Formats: sequence, structure tokens, C-alpha cells
Amino acid sequence: MPHFSLQKTLEELQQQAPNTTFLALGQTVFWDEPMKAAWRRILDREWPSAQLVAGVHDTDYFAKTTAHVSDTEEFAALAHDDGATRGLWSAAGELSSLLGSEDVPTRAFYESLGIPFDKLAGRDSIERRNFYAEYTSAYGWRGVVQTVGSAQIAHDVLAKKFGPALLALLEWGFKQSLSCLEGQTAASAQEIADKICSWVSSFLESCHDECTLSELYQYLLPKFYELLLDFEPTNFSVTSTASLLLFNPATAQLPRFHFVQLFLDPNTRDYARAAYSKAVAGGGMYALDHFGPSALPFDVVVPGAGRGTLHVGDGSITIDFPPVPIKVATQGTITSLDELSRVLAKEFGDNVILVGKAVSLISMLSAEFTLIFHETASGYTDRTAAMNSALRQKGIELKLNPIVRLQYQTWDSLTDINNSNLLLPEHLAETFQTNGKPIAAPLFANRWREVVSEQKKNLTQLRQLRSLKDILAYFGSRSHTDWAPRIEDLSTQRALIKHIFSQTADYRKQMEEIKCEIRVLQAQRNSLEEKSAKDYKQRLRPLQELALAGDENASKQAADVDKDRQIQFVDRILGIANDQRSLKKQLKELLAVKRRAERTEAAIEARTKIATIERDANLEKLAAARRAYLTLHGLPHTNSRPTFWWLPMVDPTGTWFDNITDTLEARLEEV
Repeated sequence: MPHFSLQKTLEELQQQAPNTTFLALGQTVFWDEPMKAAWRRILDREWPSAQLVAGVHDTDYFAKTTAHVSDTEEFAALAHDDGATRGLWSAAGELSSLLGSEDVPTRAFYESLGIPFDKLAGRDSIERRNFYAEYTSAYGWRGVVQTVGSAQIAHDVLAKKFGPALLALLEWGFKQSLSCLEGQTAASAQEIADKICSWVSSFLESCHDECTLSELYQYLLPKFYELLLDFEPTNFSVTSTASLLLFNPATAQLPRFHFVQLFLDPNTRDYARAAYSKAVAGGGMYALDHFGPSALPFDVVVPGAGRGTLHVGDGSITIDFPPVPIKVATQGTITSLDELSRVLAKEFGDNVILVGKAVSLISMLSAEFTLIFHETASGYTDRTAAMNSALRQKGIELKLNPIVRLQYQTWDSLTDINNSNLLLPEHLAETFQTNGKPIAAPLFANRWREVVSEQKKNLTQLRQLRSLKDILAYFGSRSHTDWAPRIEDLSTQRALIKHIFSQTADYRKQMEEIKCEIRVLQAQRNSLEEKSAKDYKQRLRPLQELALAGDENASKQAADVDKDRQIQFVDRILGIANDQRSLKKQLKELLAVKRRAERTEAAIEARTKIATIERDANLEKLAAARRAYLTLHGLPHTNSRPTFWWLPMVDPTGTWFDNITDTLEARLEEV
């Protein structure tokens, strides 16, 4: 485990980068990003002169889905499951309701526990879709995606087009969150919900038609920081990657673009390309060769036109704008930032944005800022470090600030929030065993780690349950549902089936004897057919060939041999075939008699009851697995990355946020 120490981290930062500016960069403002206000509070106490910039990462493409959602609405909020919305990604418009998370229990997860998921889902397409939605969806998470039109970077998404879907998302998230609260806490939470919605609505009503999602988020960020801090933050500003990475002759020499120079300079280009491609290998990202021999790990973004990979070749640059790349002639190969900025400015104007692909972006920004990430966020930074290490081994100097990783104790920090109770959603109510009653926030704080540990053990036990009898026994000893009658009924029905089978034992014995006879006859037939073929080649075919050549004696001999073969082989083979047909007829008749005996009304009823018990047991196992998964994954994830507005909703006094800040730990991650 990485070592966290707030004090040590602050001391090391003040020594290594005393004039650093902290950059809190994220794609959505409605999830965990504003929680970095906790770092601003730490700075106010320990390093008040330090600057913090909160940035909206608006240069990635906005999430898009090919699923048919609407023919008219350009944006829609969707849940995420392992069926209709498998692979859904929505970083610029996602939301988690109170106690919700983005964790999806997949079909593969259930099948790893021995649960026959596909069998339970059924064959009807609508039933299967609903089944996937019920059992594989992430609890309490939705994300806005673009449903029609061409793909856009988030910077180009118009706020007024995006607004209705966002407000619908907020209404859903706030309503579901309020259902987890009661009394005065719920009333105070409603005020917070109304305040946030009013901020969004006010912006949408007052902004011009061309204002963007990025502008909306930059408008909201200071308000969200103030909501947590309870005062307007100082030494604080907002920006976006579109502004930070504006690339033109006036900005090209800023430190944030120095990393790009390594890929332009002939002395370092090959090393840099190789280091990047090696670092991304196996990480689900493309090596540069995938894009072409002159590709660099940077994208050119032109607002309104799109985003495309930058290629710098001999005598030209190319940008892979969809749907058609744009090629621009140059005088020789571009080898400097100044040259590149002038070519791009001449072709596209001064609003060009130059953004690194995921692994390169960190190195670009770390040259000028100290990035702040939550623990578990941006999981590819180890690949950035590997790339930079390879470059340093080649003697290339990189002056980069470390990343600050923040570790919250979100749920533990509820320990003294005595005036708030939580009405847990179904999966947590079961795993915390609250019997549907509210749980005091301090009790939740004291128990959540224990419950997570219990659910880890439960999954291990569920994985070991393979037989129907074992499943029934397991839930019979643990569930509030009375499974004892089902265990007894299963035994009764199986005994009935066994008794019926015993009555048809003679039929099965006769059938096996007939099958054996058929196999023996088939072996004899195969042997005769093989001998017949061999005899034909050796005796009959040579005589037939001589007869065709006009040899009358050979013709007479061929007729005699053919008659002999009829007796030795053909007649015997036909006899065996007749015997087989007779036996197969007997077998069919016996099978019909056996089936009638085994498919009596009582037998059918017994099998139906067994199938129902089996399905109910597997559904119970499925539901238990879902509860365990959502608890085991959701609580630790939200402990590290909570949705910021949960805090004032659950605790309007601000104590929860104070506790989180007081217990905040941090570590440095070198890049």
C-alpha cells in the first residue's frame, strides 16, 4: 500500500516546488471533483499563499451511444448495466446518488459464482433486457450521453442543448438521495438540491445560445467549492483544458508545451516515440504505429471542427480530423514548437488547442502544475511514469512536479454526525441488516468496514455453493425467508421422480440391451463393408477392366465373382441392416412406453416443482451476490471518491466535511 502522510507531503512539496500552482482537473463537476475543496482548506491552514486552479477537462469527446434512445433529444441520461448499455462511459455528465457508485456486477461475475445467468435471463429479448437491467446495473449511477448528431468534444457541447438532460439527471439523483434521508435532514437536503438546480437553471436562462457545457461547469465550480468551504475560496481560480492548452505563437513556449518538443526535435524524437509506445502497450491504448509512422501522442483540437491525432512528416503535417484528415504543407520537417504553432495558427487561427493523449497529457501539465488526484482516479499515471523513466534513462532531462494523491476517510468521518440517519438502499439494508429501519450515521461509520469484510467472505461462500441442495441449505440457515419447506419439498419431489424411474428400470435395461445389439451389428456391418470394398478392388475390378477391353473370358469370370460377392457380402449386409431396423423399431416402441410412464401428471408436476425451486434458489443466490458486490465495491470506491453534494445534504452543519478534511491524508506520486 502507498504511504500517506499529509504533513510529510506538504513538507516535500514546499521543498521541491515552493512556487507551484496546484491544478485540480476533472471532467464533471457533479461527482467527486469539487471534493478537492478539502485540499484548498488544507492549503489555507498550512500554505495559504499557494494557488489552486480548478479546471474542467473539456477537450475529450463527449460520451456517445449507438443505442436507440431518442429520435429527437440530442442528450439523455442512461443507467449503466452489462446488457443494453454495456461499455457505457460518461465522464463529462455523470452523477451518483447518495450511496451509489459506478460499479457494474457483470454477467461474467455471476457466472464465476456458478450462477446460470443466461438460463435465468430467459430467451425473450425484452425479458432478457429487463433481467440485465435489474441485476447488472450500477446502483445509483447515471450518465448523460449524446444520442444523435455527430460526436463533439465537451468544449463544443452547447449548454442549452445539454441543459434539459442535465436537469433531468439532477432531479433523478436528488430524488433518489432524498429517499435515503428523513425528517429535518431531508428538508435541509431538499434546500441543497433546490439551490444547485437553481444555479444551473439561472445560468441556462441568462447565457447566450452559444455558451458551452465548459462555461457552465466553470460557473458552477466556485459555487460548489464555496458550498463545502462555507466561504468564497481565496487564491483560487477556474479554467479548462481548452484554455490551458491553447497553442499559438504567443503560448508555444510555456512550460506546459515543453514535453511536445521532445517529439519534434530530431535528436530525441525516436526515443520519445519508442518510450510512449512501450508505456501504453497492454493498457488498452494504441501505440503510435497504430496511427501511422509520423504520428505523435498529441491531438490537435479546433473548436467547432473536432479533434484529431497530429502527424508531423517530411514536408507536411496531418491532423486526423473526422471524417477527412487535413494535410498542411510545410517547408521541410517541423522541428520546433514555434514552427508548429505558426503553421497551425496560419491554417486554423489562434484558437488551436494542443492536448496530449492520456499518458502524455500528465507530462505536459506536470511541467508547470502540481496535479491533484483522488486515490484510484486516473489509473494510467503509472504508464506516464514508465514513459518518463525510459526517457530519463536516455539522458533526457525532465523537470516535472509530482502528483498529489488525496485519500479521504469519507464514511469513517460520519462518526460524530449524530443528527442524521440513513435509510439505506435495499442492498445495503440487507448487508447492514437494518430490517428497513434507519441507521444512525455514527453506527454506519463504525460498521461499514466490517460489513465490507463480511461481504467479501460471503462471496467466497457463494462461490462454493454448486449443488441445489447446498444453496438451499445455505439460505435456509441465513435468510429470513423460510426455506425449510422447500428443502423438504425438493426431497419429496426427487424421491417421487426416483420412484417413477425405478418403475421404468426394466424398460431402460431392455433399451440398453437393444442399443448394445445395434452397436454389435453395426460393427459387423462395418467389417463386412470394409472386406467387400477390399475384395472388389482385388477380384472384381481387374476383371471388369479386362471385360471392358473386350476379353469375353474375363467378362464371364466377372459375372461369377459378382454372384459370389452377392452371397458373401451384399446379402449379409442387407440382412444386418434389416435386423438393425427391427431393433430400432423395438427401441422406439420401448422409448414411447418409458416416456408415457415417466411423464405422468404426477411426474410432470414433480419436475415443475423441482425446476421452480432450482430457479428460486439461483435467483436468491443471484440477489445475494449482487448485494455483496455492490457493497464490497461501492463503499470503498465512494469512500475514496465521494460525490461532493452528499456532504451538505446529509450534514448541513458542515461537520462531515470538517472531519474529512481533518483526517485527509496525501502522498506524492512521482512522474
